[in-house]
Amino acid sequence: EFGQLSNGKGQYMFAGTTAGVQIRRGIISFGVNDFIPPGAVITDVKLVMHMSKTIALSKRVKLHRVTKNWGEGNSDAFGEEGGGAASDSMDATWAHNFYNTEYWNSPGGDYSPVESGQANVYAIGFYTWTDPQMIADVQNWVNNVSPDFGWMLIGDESELATAKRFDTREHPDITVRPKLIVTYTLNYLALKMKSLTEGLTYNGSIVPDTFKVYLRNSFAPYSVIDSTATYNNYNSWYVFNNASPGFYYIVVNQRNSINTWSKLPQSFAAGLPYKNYNFTSAATQAYGNNLVLIGSNYCFYSGDVNKDNNINLTDVLLVYNAATIFQTGYVVTDVTGNNIVDLTDLLITYNNSTKFIIEQRP
Repeated sequence: EFGQLSNGKGQYMFAGTTAGVQIRRGIISFGVNDFIPPGAVITDVKLVMHMSKTIALSKRVKLHRVTKNWGEGNSDAFGEEGGGAASDSMDATWAHNFYNTEYWNSPGGDYSPVESGQANVYAIGFYTWTDPQMIADVQNWVNNVSPDFGWMLIGDESELATAKRFDTREHPDITVRPKLIVTYTLNYLALKMKSLTEGLTYNGSIVPDTFKVYLRNSFAPYSVIDSTATYNNYNSWYVFNNASPGFYYIVVNQRNSINTWSKLPQSFAAGLPYKNYNFTSAATQAYGNNLVLIGSNYCFYSGDVNKDNNINLTDVLLVYNAATIFQTGYVVTDVTGNNIVDLTDLLITYNNSTKFIIEQRP
């Protein structure tokens, strides 16, 4: 029935038509922005997929860039999975991009009319899609020229019994899962950093905010060598265009949290591999163990409202005064990031002032 079938968690997906006059399409996305730094130059892209069942000889399977966001619910078809399963919340279906609250503009999915790549698929085995348009697609995703909603797999829909079955990331055999192989170059230092502040995670969800990150020399007087700012959402990229390869302390500054240093200087190389650093995994990731555990993540202390590297009575008074006049908006006294200064902001700041929280640095 129209829009009532999907296979969000299935180990297979299909492209083409069944013997019963039903069209099957698949959608695939790799979230390239999570793995490729912004500004990287993409030089080659290959999509490798394993076709595990077919009811026809050689047929062309095309890729088209998806132009609307879509979901992946918990529907999971049984057996060979060709019949699909009842659509579950958030599933992409023929009618919905998110079942059953949002719809494609066009039934069957919204995608660019420009073909991104194609492969002739025949016997069971591995197939590779590669094309200059795929390079352009990934480059645009990395540069945020277009949102990364992945590609639509479209088989031969001009006749019956052309469907091809491909293994998905849920397949128990990891060797047959889809792979996107991207070759790229970097001409700068890149950091992928996991970081949170106490206030912006206080209510159980992560509130994004601008974080500024400095690279400081590993030796006294620990001079700032480069800096960059990013709208941080837990796991974000930071790109440094002026620093040379070397060892640097990572120092994080957010509008009302205590400035926090990495435990030790970190090695940064030009180009690949880029640097990964996770402040949230342990207190020892920060110099002087200067982190607070909120839930399962270690976070920067919040409440340094006047940014004097010390959470004290002055900060408490600033938050208190703002709360008494019901101050709203993007202001430094709003440590929880909900655009309202209230008792919660005051309590966080007051508690940290009683702990004598200061910037810990070499």
